[in-house]
Amino acid sequence: MQNNYNGDVEINSKNDEPNLKYKDKFLSVIVVGAVLLTVIAFAVVLL
Repeated sequence: MQNNYNGDVEINSKNDEPNLKYKDKFLSVIVVGAVLLTVIAFAVVLL
């Protein structure tokens, strides 16, 4: 996200941390989803 206003540079530096937290949550959700898909796939194969 790029802002056209020079005054937002400080705000952007402050907002970098929550953005990283959101990215970590997003990655963790992807990992959990992948694990669930593999578990479901194994269950289908075993059944």
